[in-house]
Amino acid sequence: MARKTQASRYDKLRQRLRAEEGQLQHEIERLRAEAPALAEERKGAGFSTHMAEDAWGSYEREHGLGLEERLSALLAEVRHTLEKFERGTYGICDSCGKEIPFPRLEARPQANLCLECQAKKERAGRP
Repeated sequence: MARKTQASRYDKLRQRLRAEEGQLQHEIERLRAEAPALAEERKGAGFSTHMAEDAWGSYEREHGLGLEERLSALLAEVRHTLEKFERGTYGICDSCGKEIPFPRLEARPQANLCLECQAKKERAGRP
Protein backbone atom coordinates (compact mmCIF):
# COMPACT_ATOMS: atom_id res chain seq x y z
CA MET A 1 0.00 0.00 0.00
CA ALA A 2 2.84 2.42 0.82
CA ARG A 3 4.42 1.78 -2.59
CA LYS A 4 1.17 2.60 -4.37
CA THR A 5 0.84 5.85 -2.39
CA GLN A 6 4.42 6.82 -3.30
CA ALA A 7 3.79 5.93 -6.95
CA SER A 8 0.66 8.08 -7.05
CA ARG A 9 2.56 10.97 -5.42
CA TYR A 10 5.23 10.61 -8.11
CA ASP A 11 2.53 10.44 -10.81
CA LYS A 12 1.26 13.83 -9.67
CA LEU A 13 4.79 15.21 -9.94
CA ARG A 14 5.16 13.73 -13.42
CA GLN A 15 1.91 15.43 -14.45
CA ARG A 16 3.21 18.75 -13.12
CA LEU A 17 6.44 18.27 -15.07
CA ARG A 18 4.58 17.46 -18.30
CA ALA A 19 2.43 20.57 -17.86
CA GLU A 20 5.54 22.67 -17.20
CA GLU A 21 7.22 21.17 -20.28
CA GLY A 22 4.27 22.28 -22.41
CA GLN A 23 4.21 25.76 -20.91
CA LEU A 24 7.95 26.26 -21.40
CA GLN A 25 7.81 25.01 -24.99
CA HIS A 26 4.88 27.32 -25.72
CA GLU A 27 6.68 30.32 -24.21
CA ILE A 28 9.87 29.62 -26.19
CA GLU A 29 7.87 29.34 -29.42
CA ARG A 30 6.07 32.59 -28.60
CA LEU A 31 9.37 34.41 -28.03
CA ARG A 32 10.80 33.08 -31.26
CA ALA A 33 7.71 34.12 -33.18
CA GLU A 34 7.70 37.61 -31.67
CA ALA A 35 11.38 38.39 -32.28
CA PRO A 36 11.17 38.94 -36.06
CA ALA A 37 7.87 40.78 -35.71
CA LEU A 38 9.33 43.21 -33.16
CA ALA A 39 12.32 43.92 -35.40
CA GLU A 40 10.05 44.60 -38.38
CA GLU A 41 7.73 46.73 -36.27
CA ARG A 42 10.63 48.92 -35.14
CA LYS A 43 11.92 49.33 -38.71
CA GLY A 44 8.53 50.17 -40.20
CA ALA A 45 7.26 52.41 -37.42
CA GLY A 46 9.24 55.45 -38.53
CA PHE A 47 11.72 55.31 -35.67
CA SER A 48 14.74 57.51 -36.08
CA THR A 49 18.22 56.15 -35.72
CA HIS A 50 18.73 57.97 -32.45
CA MET A 51 21.31 56.30 -30.21
CA ALA A 52 18.87 55.87 -27.33
CA GLU A 53 16.39 54.09 -29.57
CA ASP A 54 19.13 51.89 -30.98
CA ALA A 55 20.24 51.06 -27.45
CA TRP A 56 16.69 50.23 -26.42
CA GLY A 57 16.30 47.95 -29.44
CA SER A 58 19.56 46.19 -28.54
CA TYR A 59 18.38 45.83 -24.96
CA GLU A 60 15.08 44.30 -26.09
CA ARG A 61 16.86 41.80 -28.36
CA GLU A 62 19.38 40.84 -25.66
CA HIS A 63 16.64 40.53 -23.07
CA GLY A 64 14.61 38.29 -25.38
CA LEU A 65 17.64 36.12 -26.15
CA GLY A 66 18.54 35.86 -22.47
CA LEU A 67 14.99 34.91 -21.56
CA GLU A 68 14.88 32.31 -24.32
CA GLU A 69 18.17 30.82 -23.09
CA ARG A 70 16.88 30.60 -19.51
CA LEU A 71 13.62 29.02 -20.65
CA SER A 72 15.52 26.55 -22.85
CA ALA A 73 17.72 25.57 -19.91
CA LEU A 74 14.63 25.01 -17.75
CA LEU A 75 13.03 22.97 -20.52
CA ALA A 76 16.14 20.79 -20.80
CA GLU A 77 16.06 20.26 -17.03
CA VAL A 78 12.39 19.26 -17.11
CA ARG A 79 12.98 16.89 -20.03
CA HIS A 80 15.95 15.31 -18.25
CA THR A 81 13.72 14.71 -15.26
CA LEU A 82 10.98 13.18 -17.41
CA GLU A 83 13.61 10.86 -18.91
CA LYS A 84 14.51 9.79 -15.37
CA PHE A 85 10.87 8.80 -14.91
CA GLU A 86 11.14 6.63 -18.02
CA ARG A 87 14.35 4.99 -16.77
CA GLY A 88 12.91 4.46 -13.30
CA THR A 89 15.51 6.68 -11.64
CA TYR A 90 13.30 9.61 -10.69
CA GLY A 91 13.98 10.79 -7.16
CA ILE A 92 17.60 9.59 -7.22
CA CYS A 93 20.39 12.18 -6.97
CA ASP A 94 22.35 12.47 -10.24
CA SER A 95 25.54 13.04 -8.28
CA CYS A 96 25.64 10.73 -5.26
CA GLY A 97 22.87 8.24 -6.09
CA LYS A 98 21.00 8.76 -2.82
CA GLU A 99 17.25 9.15 -2.69
CA ILE A 100 16.01 12.74 -2.89
CA PRO A 101 13.49 13.38 -0.08
CA PHE A 102 9.92 13.70 -1.30
CA PRO A 103 9.38 17.17 0.23
CA ARG A 104 12.22 18.47 -1.98
CA LEU A 105 10.68 16.83 -5.05
CA GLU A 106 7.28 18.18 -4.15
CA ALA A 107 8.71 21.71 -3.86
CA ARG A 108 10.77 21.36 -7.04
CA PRO A 109 9.77 18.32 -9.11
CA GLN A 110 12.69 18.77 -11.52
CA ALA A 111 15.25 18.54 -8.69
CA ASN A 112 17.90 16.07 -9.79
CA LEU A 113 20.30 16.61 -6.90
CA CYS A 114 19.82 16.05 -3.19
CA LEU A 115 20.22 19.15 -1.03
CA GLU A 116 23.78 18.23 -0.05
CA CYS A 117 24.95 17.83 -3.65
CA GLN A 118 23.03 20.95 -4.72
CA ALA A 119 24.80 22.94 -1.99
CA LYS A 120 28.19 21.58 -3.13
CA LYS A 121 27.39 22.56 -6.72
CA GLU A 122 26.39 26.08 -5.66
CA ARG A 123 29.52 26.49 -3.52
CA ALA A 124 31.59 25.51 -6.56
CA GLY A 125 29.92 28.39 -8.41
CA ARG A 126 27.88 26.31 -10.84
CA PRO A 127 24.16 27.02 -11.35
